[in-house]
Amino acid sequence: MESISVLVVDDEPGIALLCNRVLSRAGYDVLSETNPRTAIELLQQKRFDLLVVDIRMPEVDGFDVISRAQMIQPDIAVLVMTGFGTVETAIRALRQGVDGLLLKPFQKSDELLQAVRQAMTDNQRKRDTARVSALRPLFNVTERLFAETDRDRLLDLIVSAVCEHLNCSNVAYYEVKNGNVSVVAQRGKVLQVDAATDDSNFAAQLISHVDADGNPFVVNATGPGEEDAQALLSSLRLNTAILIPVARSNLHSVLFAARDATGTDRPFRGADLEMFFVLARQAVVAMENASLYEDLRDYVRKVEDSQQALLRAEKMAAAGRLTASIAHEVNNPLQSVQNCLHLAAKGIFRSCADRARAPDEDHAAHARLLPPWRGEGGACGYFGITAACVKSHFAAVGSTSHRSAGRSARVASTDLCGQQPDPANIFQPDPELAGRHAWRWHIDDSGAGV
Repeated sequence: MESISVLVVDDEPGIALLCNRVLSRAGYDVLSETNPRTAIELLQQKRFDLLVVDIRMPEVDGFDVISRAQMIQPDIAVLVMTGFGTVETAIRALRQGVDGLLLKPFQKSDELLQAVRQAMTDNQRKRDTARVSALRPLFNVTERLFAETDRDRLLDLIVSAVCEHLNCSNVAYYEVKNGNVSVVAQRGKVLQVDAATDDSNFAAQLISHVDADGNPFVVNATGPGEEDAQALLSSLRLNTAILIPVARSNLHSVLFAARDATGTDRPFRGADLEMFFVLARQAVVAMENASLYEDLRDYVRKVEDSQQALLRAEKMAAAGRLTASIAHEVNNPLQSVQNCLHLAAKGIFRSCADRARAPDEDHAAHARLLPPWRGEGGACGYFGITAACVKSHFAAVGSTSHRSAGRSARVASTDLCGQQPDPANIFQPDPELAGRHAWRWHIDDSGAGV
C-alpha cells in the first residue's frame, strides 16, 4: 500500500520541522513548508492526501490556503492547527469542510498522530457518503437507458444524464475503431478529433491512449497533471475534465465530461469520478443492447419478407394447379367431340370414294351415311351438300386441313355428277329432322376423313 502523502504548512519553522519528524517516523510521506505561497505551488505540482496547515500566518491566511487546496485537489483531507482555539475559528473551519482541528502547542506526538488519523477517517467517511448519494440516482438513470432502444435517442439520453449528474455542460461520446477516433454525440465544448489541427491530433492521441490504457484519466487546468493536457483544457477554456474508457467485445468507447473555467465550477471530486465510471459502463451496455436490438429487428424484418414471398409463391402455385385442372376438364369433352367428328368424316368420304368407283350401285345405301336432307339435285345433291357444308363449316374455323377436305369433297362430287356444285344451290335441312342430327366434320388434307 502506498504511504499517505502529507503537506505541512506553518510559518514557525520549529513547528513545521517537528510535524515533519513525527509523521515521517510514523510512515507518512511528508513535505513541510513555511511559506504559504510556495505551499500553493507545491499543491499544483504534486498530489497530497492530507494538508496540515496553521490558521494565522503573516502573508496568506490559512483559510485561503485551504480554499486554494480544495480547488486544486478537491478530495484532499485538511487538518487545522491553531494556537487560538476560539468558537469563531471552529465554526469557520467546519463551514470550509475541514476534517480536524488541533490546538498548539501539543504536548505529545501521539496527539498529532491521533488528529491526523481522525482527519483521514472523517475525510474517507465524507467521500463514502458523497459516493453513495451520487450513486443512488443512477438506478433510475440505468432503467431509462436500458428501456431505450433507438440509437439516436439513447445517445441524447446518455449526454443529458452525464450533464445532470456530474453538474457539467460539456460532454462527448467517442468511439475508437482500429485506432481511429470519432465522436458520435457531443454537447458543449469538447475535444475535437476530426479537424486538421495540432490540438485535434493531440486530442485523438489522448483518447486513443486512454482507451489503450483502460484507466480513467482526470486532468485539471491547474495543479498537478500533464502539461500538454492542461494546455489543451486551457485552450478550450475548461477547468477540469474526466475521460472514462469502456471496452465491451468489439465496442471501444471513451466518454468525456468537463466543467467550464469559471469561479462557480469546482474541479471533479473522487465521488464524481466513481459516479461517472459507473454511468459510462451502463451507457455502453445500453448502446450494445440497442445495437443488438437493431440487428434482431432487421433479422425479423427479413424473416417477414421471406414469409410474404413464400405466401406469394404458394398462391401462384395454387393458381397454376387450378388452371391446369380447368384446362384438363375442358380438354376431355373437346377431345371426345373431335374424335366423333373424325369418325363421322372418315365414314362420309369413304362412301364418296366407293360411289366414284361404282356409280351404278344403290344410292340409298350410300345415302344412309349422310344426314337426311331434302331439296333439289338428286344423288348429285348429296355430294354437293356434303362438300359445301363441310367447306363452309371449316372455312369459318380457318383450318388448312379443313379447306383441303372441302376441296376433296368437291372433286368427288364433280366426278360423280359431271358438274361443279353451286354453293348457292345448297339444300336446306329438313326442319322436322333438324333436331335429330347435329354434325361436325374433321377432314384431313388427303380428302379422306381422319
